Amino acid sequence: MREFFSNKDIPLWLTVLVTFFIPISATASTIFAFFLILYWLLKGRLIDKWNALKHRTLFWAWMFYILLYPLSILWSNHWEWASFLIKRHLYFILVPVLLTLADKHWLKPVVWGYALGFTVSEIHSYLIWFHLLPGNAIDPVPTNFAGHFLYNPLLAFAIFVLSYEFLYSRERWMIKLLSLFFVVTMTVNMFITGGRGGQIVYFVLMSYLFYHYLIKKIGFRYAALGSVLAVSSIFFLAYHTSNLFHDRVNLAVNNFYHYQVGSGSSMGMRLNYYYFTVKMGLENKQRLIYGYGLGEYPDAMHQFAKERGVELPMRSDRQHHFEPHSQYFYELGAFGLIGLISLLWLIILHYVEASKLSGVYRDYAIAFALFLTTILISDALFIYFEAIFAVAVLSGVLFSNRIMSIGSRGNRLEN
Repeated sequence: MREFFSNKDIPLWLTVLVTFFIPISATASTIFAFFLILYWLLKGRLIDKWNALKHRTLFWAWMFYILLYPLSILWSNHWEWASFLIKRHLYFILVPVLLTLADKHWLKPVVWGYALGFTVSEIHSYLIWFHLLPGNAIDPVPTNFAGHFLYNPLLAFAIFVLSYEFLYSRERWMIKLLSLFFVVTMTVNMFITGGRGGQIVYFVLMSYLFYHYLIKKIGFRYAALGSVLAVSSIFFLAYHTSNLFHDRVNLAVNNFYHYQVGSGSSMGMRLNYYYFTVKMGLENKQRLIYGYGLGEYPDAMHQFAKERGVELPMRSDRQHHFEPHSQYFYELGAFGLIGLISLLWLIILHYVEASKLSGVYRDYAIAFALFLTTILISDALFIYFEAIFAVAVLSGVLFSNRIMSIGSRGNRLEN
């Protein structure tokens, strides 16, 4: 038993397995996450871990955000729905676990584990696309995945990882070329699925990558221009080669341009959710502060809209999902300004912490902060295990105590 707990690689490989299985099996990721937390507890020295965490502002921001969910039970009557979300949300406890465990050598295995999981998932997706496996070829996502709205945003970070490793890593050319191959095939996969939110994440991360790569070569002004031209070229190519992407871009623009309150289009429904979430808060100042609670918010918004002559769709099986297609508006509706500010505080802290790093850790930390900011715009992805695990692992590893201590001493962390 003592030899088992002395093996420092055990938590690393448990973490790698969590990230690898994110796009393949949420059950497998959950099992490995459970064992990682159990390892952390049984390893002991909890006082030392507490002393290492209590001075981290990021730790307190995560704790406030995590504990806000169970606290909301105090003003919620829908216990079943609230408990369903709370149990999922508690897996964010992986963040403080990893803040005390992760070391500087964890970065490569963890991000490669994440990217490799998506290569497997992408191959599955193409097998569906070419009718070699059963599934919907119009929306070619793995059959065990929740859908394009979740697959595409998480896929975007895998594309960033492989793109970054192709440009900067010192791996052998065979590995770099293999990375480039999957960058291309994953990018094609991105635009033959219908996840517009994920496509926005992709463009944001690629803009950052191109800018970062060019700035040292041609300077700030031309790097910004080059980044815009590169991303615009990808958009132009995707728009004119993917019928699905072409149609969904046109549909979104048309829906937005012709939006009226009560509109039943895809974009119109999103705007309805945003509009009524804000309006019901403004008309009830107390609820604007602390929200309607996890259980009350869906019913309250639908009732509010109905009283104004608008019927908003909601699945009868509420446990399947209800969310206003934005984590920001979800926090505002369920927890009021307290919830929204807690989420914004958490996101801003990732940028602040990233600014203290250098080298490859800074690059990945900034990319993650951009990823986190963007994925939450179009969907409340923190309802789903896959997004929870991706965000928790990347936040815990990239901003761990050991990595931050190296960055704070001014030492450059090279690739």
